[in-house]
Order: sequence, then C-alpha cells, then structure tokens
Amino acid sequence: MHFRTLVTVNIPEVEPDIKTDQEIQESIKNIEIAMERCDKGNIGQSVMKKLCLSRYKGISNTFAREVYNAVDELLEPYCESTENPDYLEFEDHTDELKDEYENKSVDCIKLPGGRIVSIHNSIVYGKYTVHNGLVYQKRFGQLKNEKRSKSAKKMTVLPNYPYKKLYKSFEDFAEQENYMVYNDEFKGYGYVYNPDAFYDWYCIGGRWPRMFLIREDCTDFTVGDRDYPDEYYKAPDGYKWAAAARKKDIQWKEMNRYFFDDAIQKYKRYKEIFETGVIPENEYFQITDNSLKSFGSILYQKGETLSEYLTRIELKEQCKHTFSQYVHAYLQDGIYHCYDECQRDGDADEMWRTMVDEFYTSLDDDTVLVSVDCHI
Repeated sequence: MHFRTLVTVNIPEVEPDIKTDQEIQESIKNIEIAMERCDKGNIGQSVMKKLCLSRYKGISNTFAREVYNAVDELLEPYCESTENPDYLEFEDHTDELKDEYENKSVDCIKLPGGRIVSIHNSIVYGKYTVHNGLVYQKRFGQLKNEKRSKSAKKMTVLPNYPYKKLYKSFEDFAEQENYMVYNDEFKGYGYVYNPDAFYDWYCIGGRWPRMFLIREDCTDFTVGDRDYPDEYYKAPDGYKWAAAARKKDIQWKEMNRYFFDDAIQKYKRYKEIFETGVIPENEYFQITDNSLKSFGSILYQKGETLSEYLTRIELKEQCKHTFSQYVHAYLQDGIYHCYDECQRDGDADEMWRTMVDEFYTSLDDDTVLVSVDCHI
C-alpha cells in the first residue's frame, strides 16, 4: 500500500550548481529522444528509461538534489530493509520453537515411497489437501475440482504427527518447518528487523506529485519523481506544482481556489453525464437510477446541488485547514504519526486535520515540506 507522508527537512540557502543543472537537463533531453526512438516492443528498456527520466526531473536543480539527499538521510532509520545495525533489533523465537518441537505435532502425509512430510511441505502444499483423513488432489482435470486421484490414493494421512518424530533434530525443525536459521551474533533463532520501520521503499512525489502550489519564479523546490503525462501537472497561470518547497513559498490560498474551481468543473461534468446518459469514450463510469459511479465510488447523486456535492466530498471542510490535499502521515521529531491513530476516537477526520495543522503551524517559514510516497 502507498501512503502520502509529509516529512520536513532544513535546507540552507544553496548556490546553484549551473554546470550540473545543465548536464542533467541535457540528460533529460537525451532520454526523451531515446524514448521516442525506443522499440515499443522492448517493455523493459522503455520502463527503465521512464524511471530514469522521472528521477532526473526530480533532481534537475541544485536545491532539489539537496532535498533528495536530506530525505534519504532522514528516512534511513525507518526503512524496513535497512542494514544499518544501529536501527535493527533481534526478535528471538528460540524458546517458543523449542517448546513447539518438544510438545506439539502437525498433520502429515506419507508419500508412496515411504517419506513422511508435513502438509505444509512444498512437495504437497498447494497440490493436495486433506478431508476426513483422506488425501485429495486440488484442481484436478478440466473442471479443476478436488478428486481422489491415483496419486492421492497412494498417500496416507498421519494426523497429529509429533514434530520431534518428523524432524531428526531441533535445528532441522527450525529451519525446514519455520524457515529460521541460527543467528551467530545473537545466539538464537529469530529475525533481525527494524522496529521503527514504516516503509520498504519510497519516492518523493510519486503518486501525489501535485502537493504544493508555488509561484513560477520560485527556485527552491523539486517536482519529485514524475511519471504522469505532462498535462497532469497543469497549474494556474503563474504557478507550478511541486512535491517539496519551503513553507513560506507555498501558495495555500491559490491552492484552495484551484481545488474549488476543479471541483466545480467536475460537478458540472458528472451532472451532465448522469442527466444525458452519455458516457465519454474511454471513460469508466456507471450510471444507475440515482447516481453516477466509477469503480464503486459515487461521483454524483441525483438532484445533488453544488453545495451538497462540495460538502459530500469534504472539500469545504478540508479547505478550512492548512492542507487542502489529504495527508495520511507525517514525521515529527523522529516520531511517526498517521491517520490510524485517530480512528479509535470519535471524529477521526477532524482530529487528524487538527494534528496536521498544529504540526504545520509549529514549523519555521524556511522549513522545507516534502511529500513522500511511502510503500509498505
């Protein structure tokens, strides 16, 4: 899953590295030319060029490169796959594994050759199943039904077979049944993991590159990793979208105006489609007696006024707050906060907006706000 996460970094005033900026701009042009010439049948090559282009656009100015480096350093302690021992802990399962090996059992199957394996063993798992003490083959024949096939009839079910009898040693049990190996450093069986991890990979911008609206002449920004068509990033005249910018440069009033205007245009469009019954080509809409839907979400309800529409999509409420676009999580003083913290209480949305607003208010005007697409 992807979560839009707000992080903040402190970037001092930077002197533009004009030479490097020009080199990156040249690389962007070369990649775009190569993509135009790229063999459309070579999907792998096309994807790699697209990823390179996306990243180059994100680091096309000196300030942007500083942001990328700062975010990398800031988020390292929260990476699920980090190899830095300073952020890792060992989860020891030795005692519980020993107890399971000594005292517990598992249903097993005796194969035609006499070998006994657990029903979880890859040899039988996924292909065979057990019902009422008999082995059945899954997805057998053209109808893909379970059946007592010839091979299944040659197998015998051994219910509640002791682990200690199935495996010659505790070490075999730990490794083969539980896929745990002995850790020499921590002297036990278990896992090394990062207890503070909230992502396995991330990118700046990503699925939400239109996070902050800034003036066209602003130089302290990054567009982040972009892979949508250029028209997706169209902004009001005199402005541009950024995935990271200083707090003082973000044009909140203009953003609110943009989102209201955009919502009004969508309302008019949805209403027309519902009332005329004409669905535009290549659009995925469903018209019912009472609504217009897309992928299960209601876009317009019969008889709905513009005011009711704006209230239903919560745009009016969101635009009372600092962040017009929804943020799922933010990182503050090394502590990860997310919307889930509020779900066990009453008005979760209001509580979450208040938390984010208070965090934003506490920031210095020169603080750089960064929209990060975190995957977990």
